Amino acid sequence: MITIFTIPRPFTGHFGVIQRNAIQSWLLLEPMPQVLLFEKPTPPLRRMARLFGVELLNVDCNPFGTPLITDALQQAQELAAHDILCMANADNIYLSDMLPAVEFVASQFKQFLIIGQRWNLSMTMELETTVMGRRWQIHQQITEILEFQEGWEDYIRQRALAQDDMEHVGAVDYLIWRGDFYQDLPPLAVGQKGYDSLLVWLANQAEIPVIDVTRAVMVIHQDHPATFSTQETSLNDWLITRQYGPDVRGGISHSSYRLFLDRLEDRVTGEVIPWEK
Repeated sequence: MITIFTIPRPFTGHFGVIQRNAIQSWLLLEPMPQVLLFEKPTPPLRRMARLFGVELLNVDCNPFGTPLITDALQQAQELAAHDILCMANADNIYLSDMLPAVEFVASQFKQFLIIGQRWNLSMTMELETTVMGRRWQIHQQITEILEFQEGWEDYIRQRALAQDDMEHVGAVDYLIWRGDFYQDLPPLAVGQKGYDSLLVWLANQAEIPVIDVTRAVMVIHQDHPATFSTQETSLNDWLITRQYGPDVRGGISHSSYRLFLDRLEDRVTGEVIPWEK
């Protein structure tokens, strides 16, 4: 069993829809994980936490008012009911292939870090309309709350496969680990670049197995407008460089193992461990 933690955005508009989809998909995993939400506990967030039956906890913010992912991480490590943690983005849908992969990796290593590429799912569609005799193309945002009825996984999986938009190997949207190799981290802002690379780099520095599960696990990212802040990304970079130096590099390509549907493969030695589900 695992503990999933995340820092959601306000549950309004498009973000409200995609975050409800994501969290509901996590709660359908078997066995059901513990889910922790870290954010300022406003009345709307309290209502959503009650609706889902999950825990809502306060989190420290930087001078811009943005929550600190590293504070949420440290709290999650202290509050987790399970020894395997998942740092999740609140727009990612998890499917039933997630936990079997985690279970297999956990059976092979005492400590580990699991990462993988995401599949992007566009939440906009192009429509054509006629106005005053002229045809126009417009973009309409889909605000589709998934019903999670029988067959929902096949539906959402086929949509993502049809779009065929896998994110580049530099992006790490989810990290799943067991071990105590994340300590004394700098105060890094959520939603900005830098902290995902740092967390992969730190695992490699500690010689912890880093497993890329892209070929065995489909994680679906529901697209949304970009929310990066140049100032806050620069602050993250400065904090990382000050504490660890300028050579922090970590992404999918920095994994030491790859998990396939039938085996775990050491990327350095070529050693193969069969996986029989």
